[in-house]
Amino acid sequence: MKTKDFFSKYKLIIGIVIPVCLILVFMFFLAQDSNIGKAINELNQCENKEQVKSTFDKYKEVLTIINDKNEREIDKNFLKFVREKLASFNLSEDEINTCKSWLPPAPTSLNLIIVPDLSRRIIDSVNNPDQIINDTIILNHIWNVFEKHTRLKKNSRDRLIVDVTDEEQATGRFRTLANNLIFDLSEHKKEQTNRLYFTDSIRNRYTESIKQLYGLAKRNPLGADYFKYFKDKLLRHIQKSTLFDNYKNVLIIITDGYLESEENLYTGGYNRRNNVARAIQQGRPIAEALNGLRIPNTNQNFPTLEVLILEITERRPGSIEEPYDDGTSEDYDILKALWSDWFRRMQIRNDNDFFIRRNDATKLTKEAINGFLDIVN
Repeated sequence: MKTKDFFSKYKLIIGIVIPVCLILVFMFFLAQDSNIGKAINELNQCENKEQVKSTFDKYKEVLTIINDKNEREIDKNFLKFVREKLASFNLSEDEINTCKSWLPPAPTSLNLIIVPDLSRRIIDSVNNPDQIINDTIILNHIWNVFEKHTRLKKNSRDRLIVDVTDEEQATGRFRTLANNLIFDLSEHKKEQTNRLYFTDSIRNRYTESIKQLYGLAKRNPLGADYFKYFKDKLLRHIQKSTLFDNYKNVLIIITDGYLESEENLYTGGYNRRNNVARAIQQGRPIAEALNGLRIPNTNQNFPTLEVLILEITERRPGSIEEPYDDGTSEDYDILKALWSDWFRRMQIRNDNDFFIRRNDATKLTKEAINGFLDIVN
């Protein structure tokens, strides 16, 4: 049937159906506006979070729409007013968590903190050959994963920070690099996808700053005091979730696993670890074999933090940088037990796959990073 004939035959029906559809659409949006107006008026009368929840429950179905992804969602303006009203009550953290249990999830942003070990491990050719090259490959891969998972978002608050345990690790010049190693997408222009943030200039800033960081550290590598970092510095980088935003706090540590500073051997010196190794070889459970060896308490808790540790390497004889530590055949298990116990006491959210050995095939380390960050995203 020709188009002209089709319209001639059905013009009466078309002439009725189209206006009716337009009227129905107009009435729908009019009803939505009316319902939102009523809901906002009721929210303004609420005096506590229980009354807000009651109003939310009353209107959440009638104010549910189908979005452009063909998914059901509650009207964003209504949700915004609900969250703002709750925020006006200055709720405690526990009260906020209670409200979040019945509110639709707020957008989740990734807060990614990377802290490489800039101790003598980076120049130890016996225990850690080409460690700076290894670390750089890992750091660049972490950046690529971060970019991949955030570049298509809008209005996100994702953030990546590269930090050090002690500013003296970079011959006291880390402060001059610090701002260049913070990449905060909340500063990106609103209503634009993050891919416009990831310019060649931003990528070059990251890679050049990493290069400078290791260049400075190589001149005077010092012990990486992760104990002090967890105790005194880490908390300021943790992002707290709110009624408006959720955060996934993730810390990636690149280290050989020996938790040491210039003054302290938190994971035990060679002689003590050797005693533990002998006890393990005699069949004693590792918890018993440790015989009181444990990393001290920091008096800090991190219940919203997940941690991945990369490049764990057992020591061996012949290192100039570690002349008094030949390592033991049980070091990996000893170190993992000590870090695991320490993390449990700090309430860190970790599973059994957080402690990754150094792999000659960096592909395996990249896969571990991908798997870990997939949990986050």
